[in-house]
Amino acid sequence: MKNKIVILGHDYSALLCMANSLGSLDDELIILKRVKKESKLKRIIKRIIIGKPIELTNKYVKKMLYIEKTNDEHDRQTIINLLLKEFSNNNETKPILVPTSDYMASTIDINLDILNKIFICPNIKNQQGEIVKYMDKELQKEIAIKNGLNTAKQYNIAYKDEKYIIPKEIEYPVFVKPKVSYLGNKLMIKKCNNQEELTEWLNKLGKNAPIIIEENINIENEYALLGYSYKGKIAMPGLIKVKKSGSFSNCKGVTIIGEVQPFNKESDLYKKIEKFISSIDLNGMFDIDLYEANNKFYFNELNLRFGASGYAITKSGINLPTIYINEINNKHNNYQELKKITVFTSDKTNLDNYEFGNNDWKDYLKAYDNTDFRFIVSKDNKKTNFSFKRLEIYTKVKKTMSK
Repeated sequence: MKNKIVILGHDYSALLCMANSLGSLDDELIILKRVKKESKLKRIIKRIIIGKPIELTNKYVKKMLYIEKTNDEHDRQTIINLLLKEFSNNNETKPILVPTSDYMASTIDINLDILNKIFICPNIKNQQGEIVKYMDKELQKEIAIKNGLNTAKQYNIAYKDEKYIIPKEIEYPVFVKPKVSYLGNKLMIKKCNNQEELTEWLNKLGKNAPIIIEENINIENEYALLGYSYKGKIAMPGLIKVKKSGSFSNCKGVTIIGEVQPFNKESDLYKKIEKFISSIDLNGMFDIDLYEANNKFYFNELNLRFGASGYAITKSGINLPTIYINEINNKHNNYQELKKITVFTSDKTNLDNYEFGNNDWKDYLKAYDNTDFRFIVSKDNKKTNFSFKRLEIYTKVKKTMSK
């Protein structure tokens, strides 16, 4: 009897990539997507030009569930209600929930006591609220330091009497970023060169905003480290080195072109990160952002779900999502180490960067030169390729008309 796996998220690339990874299993894949609320006219126009949702062109996806975005707390309850409605009468094995965003990971964790009765969920110590607790970047840095990892210096900013109290000892420039990923967004991130800029930015973010402020470090290279942890077993086969990232709007800082490198299990960095993950007792997939400066690696943050670029590890030969599901189901894993370096391009981030940026169509196409594989367009799924081609045309026309 086929097991059910529910992939939750909002980004079509992350959902498609997870479906492609898990498609190697003989399981029923269902997507639950949180979509933007749109007018009926806009939906009709998009359906005519683009066709059906691109996720439904994936040969492994059996069903899609939707909720329209209103506000975070309302939507959390809507998601839980929909999951209970769809799967409460499931008489087979427990479906497995796989979040692809911080919002979905936090929604599952906030409602873990309810969902655990019906689903197998990612968790920390099988306790409700623990994943959300460890989403706090201040706590993450404390644990990183305890395990010997380098981190950027952090400054504490108090909020009192309706204003921010900025310490005089701050050394500028500094970076402002969300304290908890799902409570903020990339638009909150800003480099401030002096106290005036910092004060102005904090006031713009609003009173007592959930942010942290760090020293500015001249980053030489950025990396993503993908892995999973289950019942004490941890696997982290590859590092993704960022070759090019998005520069505009919602794709700012997101990898467009990356290089997958084997991660040496005997290295000092591997052992320190392994201790870090082991110390929090995670059962789930994860993504760690690292950067290199002054010939040292620095810990940036831990994401308690599989990262958007994680599919690059699958395409390089190590299917971590499938291995994780097999661990849950007590099935044998033929786990191999990465043997070579590969280069990839993320189709969606590249398209977003074209749509919202100043680059032209030639720049967009150039990003696909000299890469070993793409995340969406491939030989394996002609229907998805055609759907993405229509999305490219729609985006190109929309950008041209807006000029």
